[in-house]
Amino acid sequence: MNHKILIIFMLFFYNCDIPLNSSDSQIIYIESFRTNYSLESDSIYIELKIINYNKVTSITSLFSDDGGLIDTLNINDLGLDGDIIPNDGLYSIKFSLNNFQYGKNYYLENIISGNDQLLIENRIINFEENFIPEIIKIEYPSIFYLGISNWDTLDINITIMDRNGIEDIDHALYLINSDFLTKDYSYTEECDHYVLSPEEYLGYQTDPSWILQPDSVLNDSTIVYKTSIPTRPSNDCGGYGPVLFKFIIQDKVGESIQNNDEIVVEILSCGDSTCSEESPYYECSQCPDDCIENINCLEESDCSNNIDEDGDGNIDCDDPDCIGDIFCE
Repeated sequence: MNHKILIIFMLFFYNCDIPLNSSDSQIIYIESFRTNYSLESDSIYIELKIINYNKVTSITSLFSDDGGLIDTLNINDLGLDGDIIPNDGLYSIKFSLNNFQYGKNYYLENIISGNDQLLIENRIINFEENFIPEIIKIEYPSIFYLGISNWDTLDINITIMDRNGIEDIDHALYLINSDFLTKDYSYTEECDHYVLSPEEYLGYQTDPSWILQPDSVLNDSTIVYKTSIPTRPSNDCGGYGPVLFKFIIQDKVGESIQNNDEIVVEILSCGDSTCSEESPYYECSQCPDDCIENINCLEESDCSNNIDEDGDGNIDCDDPDCIGDIFCE
């Protein structure tokens, strides 16, 4: 189970005894604050980013609830418990909390002293349970036919459910493995359609721009995301072969989920030696080399040899291909 933190209220109190000749380089203040609860370790992590931290002598945090003080914490900058680098201005601590409750208000009072200054900051923190988004359905074509001369788009839809609400979804990203798709040399005029060797495989690739866009809202917790991926036409040496996809859905807390099932789309194109009658794209006249052995693409070439050359059961002048032939007039 994963969790998110909702800081429902922040209130700052400053009680600073600052020398009159002080400057910004002398004033201690909190630049950022972060906290998280881990169910696995049953612990709370607190982190403060301090400006002019070299002036700090101590940071004490009082952690309490409506029943009173729970613990007094001495926050340090030793590079422990999630703070990787020591003495970098990130003060942190991780501590266990008995009888933790979601939806309950906790109070944090940070007392920072140093350089003749005293900074007191108060926060009210409320931890809410976070549910990782779920991929309900992925809609994609198992076979995709490249256009002959025009660019086309490969459309993929993903239905996502987030029990925290669709506004909790940060983004949906796709990754592509095109290692098995034929390639084309840029320095040749012909379509090469060569295949990578295993040593050249790159695996799954992605880019920050490969983001699916919200398409339709089904209800408060379910939404459909969509992407339309441009595909190079076959006349422009568009590659063919299997393409593999992965999808990563991340919420605003940073928790993410990835599809477990392998998504494979078979790309078909002229020149791939595949003749399919399921698509009007594969007419015999458009991909003759692919369909040379397709019986439906053969013609009765000799209308006087008493042979059914196209195998359609009609011989010579009885075959529609021989209409208008001089021998059949």
